[in-house]
Amino acid sequence: MSVQPALRVRRCGSGGARRGRGRRRGGGRVRRRGRALGCARRRREARADGRGSGARGKTRGARPRGILELPGGAPEAVVTTAATEIELGPRERLRRAARTGGAIAGIYIGYKGLHWLDRGALRGVVGVARRQWDRFSASTLNDAATDLGGVLLKAGQFLATRADVLPPAYIERLARLQDRARPIPYADVRCVLCAELGTEPETLFARIWRRPIASASLAQVHRATLLDGREVAIKIQRPDVRSALRADLGTLRLAVRAIQSIEGTLGFSILLDQLEQSLDRELDFRLEAESAERMARNFAGDACVRIPYVVPEFTRTRVLVTEYLPGIRVTDRARRTRAGLDCARVLDVLFDAYTAQVFGHGFFHGDPHPGNLLVLPGRAGSFELCFVDFGIVQEVPAGFHPGVVALVQSLLARDATSVAAALYALGLETRDPAARTIERIAERITSALRRADADGFATLVAALGSEIGELLREDPLASVPPHVFLLGRVLGLLSGVAAQLGVRINPIRALLPRLFEGR
Repeated sequence: MSVQPALRVRRCGSGGARRGRGRRRGGGRVRRRGRALGCARRRREARADGRGSGARGKTRGARPRGILELPGGAPEAVVTTAATEIELGPRERLRRAARTGGAIAGIYIGYKGLHWLDRGALRGVVGVARRQWDRFSASTLNDAATDLGGVLLKAGQFLATRADVLPPAYIERLARLQDRARPIPYADVRCVLCAELGTEPETLFARIWRRPIASASLAQVHRATLLDGREVAIKIQRPDVRSALRADLGTLRLAVRAIQSIEGTLGFSILLDQLEQSLDRELDFRLEAESAERMARNFAGDACVRIPYVVPEFTRTRVLVTEYLPGIRVTDRARRTRAGLDCARVLDVLFDAYTAQVFGHGFFHGDPHPGNLLVLPGRAGSFELCFVDFGIVQEVPAGFHPGVVALVQSLLARDATSVAAALYALGLETRDPAARTIERIAERITSALRRADADGFATLVAALGSEIGELLREDPLASVPPHVFLLGRVLGLLSGVAAQLGVRINPIRALLPRLFEGR
């Protein structure tokens, strides 16, 4: 177990600010935020959560990240900074950078070596070695993402859905990252609630389950009961997430620049820019509440889609309270089977829901990984598809629908010239127009469509991935509209969901009749 940073705690008395100093092992720093509130039960709750003196184990006395250390060791001391935003100290930032950079560099060097061997006399053993390296690399990435959370875990969540393009070793290993980040202690959860809600949570909730029902890279979710008896889910932002995201994004940018200096410009900087903008929005839960309410209005009256309602009076920047829905994950095969759900029907409803969002509502959910898609079983095999987590959403411009219609019609006609024209119309551009990269991509796509059968989108993506990647390494994308970028990500996520459901689908033919039902 790695040593986590201890923290300094700023305390505030009734007559003004008074500072208390804790032990400083990791250089961490806590910034007080909001109104100072009492947390008199903090140490009792820490012991109840198993974080007493016996829980230190091999950490050499250091406390886990995010646990406030009280000066003087008073068993019933009052921490007056109930809410904290943890700033990572230099030692922790260095640890995260070394962990992330080391994982990326090790994986890259390994595959680079296998690529070199594949050209030489040892080509016969490369297949076995590659499978072994897949397992090792997947384990390395999984461990680093679990340890650090933040941006690396968000990237792992996306990769875990790509059963269509990644080796099975990655899917099996990274699938464990779905809502399985390291939980934060309930004492810290309670302190965030105190600061954001302006009072102790016991005065607002009849009960809060201490064990989280989900712990993700940015936040943790607890089940609770309101005083009026309604069952709700409370989403609480991690206190150190902002500082960790800044550190991790900086490390990833350095890693991208280093790899691109060897391989040539790959266009990863565009992806990082989009990721950073998305994460900034995700950190304001008030925006997420607005998006959830808008999505609920859009699907009002739809018998197949369910959006949990928001409890606005308890929603703040770092706290979001919504309806609790005990659904089944779309990829949970055992529970799907027991509930008698038809996988093909589930996928059909999912496809219809996204067609309505993109072409009907002009507003879509941008993060449909398995942790955000639930199925609520009904009677006689009926069900409702539930979307949760609206931190990533996107507006669609008015002219997008006709552009997609033109693209799909061109794809069905296998006309490379028309496909290229449609891609340009959607806003895709590369750095060197003279290289005609968009035209070459269109030719590869239409050629793959001629070879493709009814195996569906997963097969198509797998066939095109390496070919298009090679073209874009030579001439990377210079302009990708945000809605096009996010839709590409959504299609990849939905493709992975379809592959895990074991359903074959040809999205081009499935999409065409739906396009003319949109706005």
